[in-house]
Amino acid sequence: MSAYLRAIRLVNFRNYVDATALLAPGLNVVVGDNAQGKTNLLEAIAFNVTGSSARTPKENEVVRWGSDFTRTEARIAADGSTEERSAAIGYAPGQKKRITVDGAPVPSLTNYAAGGAGARVVTFFPDDIRVVKGAPSDRREFLDALLSSLRPAYARAA
Repeated sequence: MSAYLRAIRLVNFRNYVDATALLAPGLNVVVGDNAQGKTNLLEAIAFNVTGSSARTPKENEVVRWGSDFTRTEARIAADGSTEERSAAIGYAPGQKKRITVDGAPVPSLTNYAAGGAGARVVTFFPDDIRVVKGAPSDRREFLDALLSSLRPAYARAA
């Protein structure tokens, strides 16, 4: 059974002060003018599901300018189910990330990233064209991330 995000809340995430997006099963389309936060919303979804940014290795870059922390909160449901899980990630520069699933702390980012939230995500951002045109190491990195999201055992071994 597959899972989907019912809702995601962003607090101090990039250009968002406090915003919530409600999502439906299946295809969701995000529309808006340039520089309004569409890509940031997609990044926040990936951040919440995997525990790290798909766009930057510098986690402090996702914290809204002038803010001390960022937080994403998601409600995740299995298709056809009324039950849902909650997954939240809080991060403040210089501190360890705080990850919770259904309110309980998650000690291992590796296990969380391998599906601990109950959902999986594969990202492809504009800068990821390097997967096609870049060095072989870029392709291996992309495939490692993809396989890790699909197979938790691969994430633990990689």
